[in-house]
Amino acid sequence: MAFDLTALSDYTTEHAGTFFAKSVMKSKLASLATVYTGFKPGTHKLPDVEHDYDLLQNGEACGFNASGDLNIEQRQIIVESLKINTQYCVRDLEKKFTRQIMPAGQDYEGLAPLEAELMASLDRAIGKMMELVLVKGNKATAPNALGSLDHLNGLNKVIADEISGGGIPAAQALTLGALTESNIVGFVEDLYDALPVDAYSTIQDERWYVLMGDDKAKMYERGYRDNLGTVVYNQGFEKRFVDGTNIAIEGIPGLNGTDYLVLIKESDLVLAVDVEGEEMNLKMGMDQYEENIWIKGRFGAGFQIHFPSQVVVANY
Repeated sequence: MAFDLTALSDYTTEHAGTFFAKSVMKSKLASLATVYTGFKPGTHKLPDVEHDYDLLQNGEACGFNASGDLNIEQRQIIVESLKINTQYCVRDLEKKFTRQIMPAGQDYEGLAPLEAELMASLDRAIGKMMELVLVKGNKATAPNALGSLDHLNGLNKVIADEISGGGIPAAQALTLGALTESNIVGFVEDLYDALPVDAYSTIQDERWYVLMGDDKAKMYERGYRDNLGTVVYNQGFEKRFVDGTNIAIEGIPGLNGTDYLVLIKESDLVLAVDVEGEEMNLKMGMDQYEENIWIKGRFGAGFQIHFPSQVVVANY
């Protein structure tokens, strides 16, 4: 049966907008990306601006002779409109251990003892969901049981499309085979060797990552110790780096169970979101008969690789 929500009033809204924004950004991939806020759902253009090097002229004579071109291209990013709607029956909580912390009596006007844990659980769930969709999302697939993966194109889909379309050159789309403890360190070096010179010139100025599954990051550490007899961390044991570089080894939960490797700089991982404003708040309430807790939220998100020609991938 449908609910008449016209008489509803929210009883938990304080800090909801901030909570929801932080939850959406809790994905590991999102934490590494360059995030643009305030992007409404729809198609947007990311400007690619680069000047050529034909600028110097002989200055002995007077006059003005224009030379040099400013190349302006555009990279498309699609921000999808997303929402979360969920509901919990209060009576179900009476059947579990949670009844020990429910208010006395049968007329529930609020569930303050449970609200903090409920919000914390949602925080974890939204972060995990966003990690999956930002890595595995594919709008071309038919609706699946999870549902979340059908709503935007994530890292894997974008890379696959760029390989097939030539955006990632063939020389930078490596086929290395299954990763093992004995070969993973060498395969990461192969990725580094395939990095084009123009991209390498930014190594000292920008943050660069080798993305792999958390399971492969663990394998990398073991392989590094076993094969090289030392540890892969920097001196402060805070980050894993490709030896002799400032390229960080980053485990991405969404890549677990795969042999995918991605060498990419931070500014090329682009996440455009709309998580600001009243309509983006995560709201909680109870129906007018005080039987069901409902939670709803809306936001926009889109993922793109800004300059695919500077990315090196393996096993895609």
